[in-house]
Formats: sequence, structure tokens, C-alpha cells
Amino acid sequence: MGDDSDGHAFAEMLAELRADGGDILLVGREPAAHASVCPRLLGDRGRTLVVRTGDPTIRPFDPPGEFDVVEYGDGRESLGSLGTDVVGAVDDLEAAAGGFDPGEFRLCVDSLGPLLESHPLENVFRLLHLVGARVGAVGGVGHYHLPGEHAHGTVGPLEALFDAVVELRIGEEGLEQRWELRDSDVESGWVSVD
Repeated sequence: MGDDSDGHAFAEMLAELRADGGDILLVGREPAAHASVCPRLLGDRGRTLVVRTGDPTIRPFDPPGEFDVVEYGDGRESLGSLGTDVVGAVDDLEAAAGGFDPGEFRLCVDSLGPLLESHPLENVFRLLHLVGARVGAVGGVGHYHLPGEHAHGTVGPLEALFDAVVELRIGEEGLEQRWELRDSDVESGWVSVD
């Protein structure tokens, strides 16, 4: 980080994101980095929904505690159907819980790769906007994995949908992350994932 004021601003915004909810885009080449950071973002909080898109490079992860799964089809399934399934699952979980505390509900989309390979970017954008709005309405935290380089052509147009973009890599010290908070120009620099 550039200076102490940036560090303070980053810490405050990150705490707000964790407490009040928001959406995070995770990018990076190594599938192992995605698999390692995912459990940390899901934690052992109340209710979790995992959306599995069938990316063969991603190892399926079962979070601790109660969780539900929405499975994306074989590429012929419409994004509209997937959006309906995800929003319906959030509705069901919210009803079963009698509502969520801010930051209690967690969503993981294990890979945006198959969606982007099978559908136009603008359609994926609309799906993510719909899902993000529903997650935001319950004060939840959603994170969405996009294996690949941060500079990949699809990342830029999607970034506007997210509160933070997190780059992941395996560095000399192990798993590292770099957070960029979208509503400010604050970036964490590369830090170890403890």
C-alpha cells in the first residue's frame, strides 16, 4: 500500500464489505490458489450457497456447516434458468433462516469460465448483475472465481459489477493476494494469505 492513510482506508472498506456484504471477483492462473482462498471467504458462517459450473480445472469444495448447491448444466442450459435457480435458492435459504444478519449469507460461484465460454459476455454480465443484486438484498457476501490472468479481456467489463477484485497467485512465500476496492483507488499490494 502506498501509505498509512491508504492502509487505513483499505482496512475500513474491507471490514465494511465483510460486515455489510458485497461481491468479490477472484482472478488468477493457478486453480490451487482459488481452491485455497475459497474456504477462507466462505468461513463457517450461517448459510452458504455454492454454484458449480462444471469447470474441469476447479476442484469441487464442500464448505463447513450447512450449504446448498446449484449445478450449472452442460453448456446448453440458459443463463436465465441458472439465474432463476440461484435466486430461488437464495429465496429458500432466506425463508428457512427467517432472514439473514448482514454478512451472514455466503455465495460461491466456483468458476465463471464455462459461462463465458458458452454465452456472450453481455449475457453473463446480466446474470451476474441479477445474482449480485439478490445477494446484496440479503446483505450477503458473494465471491466469483475467474481462473486466468487479471488482464484477460473479459475481466475489465465485469469489474464494474464487483465491490472488489482480488488477484491470486502462488508466490515465493506461498499463496498471495492483491485486493483492489472498486469504489476507491485503494489497492492492498501483494500480501500473504494467512
